[in-house]
Amino acid sequence: MEDNLFQRRLAMHTSQKIQNYTQLSKKYQIRYYKIVSIIRYFQKNTIKYNQTIILNTLNRFLTKDELKIITLRTLRKDLALLCNKGIIQKTLLRLGEGNGSYIRYTVNKYSQNNLKRFIENKQDIIEHDANAIYKFTKETQKKYFKNIGYKTYKSKNVTKNVSHNIINNKDINIKDTKDINLLISNTSKWKTMRYLDKIEENKNKKRYEEAIIKTKKWLESERNK
Repeated sequence: MEDNLFQRRLAMHTSQKIQNYTQLSKKYQIRYYKIVSIIRYFQKNTIKYNQTIILNTLNRFLTKDELKIITLRTLRKDLALLCNKGIIQKTLLRLGEGNGSYIRYTVNKYSQNNLKRFIENKQDIIEHDANAIYKFTKETQKKYFKNIGYKTYKSKNVTKNVSHNIINNKDINIKDTKDINLLISNTSKWKTMRYLDKIEENKNKKRYEEAIIKTKKWLESERNK
């Protein structure tokens, strides 16, 4: 009975903190806020806890919200990150000779704002990286294809070059251009080159789109960590 009451109070405390930031959309963002809220609740109610208790409590809330539960290893990484960013504080308490030690995590009145600022900055970094990757993909596409043996070119330039070569071909004189068979032959060459050029252009477009899709998938996986 007391355990159920404790869970209800803690759930209410945690949900109130997260409702203030309705823009949260990533799993790690929600997890960070829950961790800080749980530590704050334990600290406020002078409840003794350790990493295992934090993990079990956190996973209950993640399960309730239909989110993936985490392992103790992931929790330790989250706690280390929050400590390094000054969002929570870590204190190692010695329990005396032969009794080991006890790690205590605490929050302060600035923890919530510091966490909000950290998440916003992290989102900016991800978006900046996305723009940089898009630019890199676009600028290095031709170089990459060249290195692996593909030939890329723009259709307008190829058509222009073919037209130039046909008109300025030294083997063609004014008399030959009046020949019907030669005109038909030149027209066939023109259509063939334009057709082949269109095929190559479509291949390049498909390769570029695949590169963009891979980039988006990578970014999505980074944001969901």
